Amino acid sequence: SEAEVQLSSANEASFRCMLEVGSLKSPHMRAQLRSENGQLLCDSGLVSLADDDWICLSTITAETGFFRSLSCMIDCDQGWSFCFDVKERPDSTAILRFVRIVHIKSSQEEEVPTP
Repeated sequence: SEAEVQLSSANEASFRCMLEVGSLKSPHMRAQLRSENGQLLCDSGLVSLADDDWICLSTITAETGFFRSLSCMIDCDQGWSFCFDVKERPDSTAILRFVRIVHIKSSQEEEVPTP
């Protein structure tokens, strides 16, 4: 799905997804950021929950099992990064909660196209 995002003054934006992804090991996610004129600024490529890049931010123990909050950062060229936030359930399903976009300007960078 496509969405228009505006970066905050801190050069960040969040896109709330709340999409259930089936099995924890097989689904792939992908995010792309394009400028207003369609130029590709950042492409995460295929991201799988089976990848080693995920970190566990928190674990909650309940009667039904463990719930974990996971995060994965994907860095692109020109200072752009994506952050995928997922909540893992005890039944081996997960919910993609947010995709966050971050831009870090380097001291050499003059102007970056606005997405």
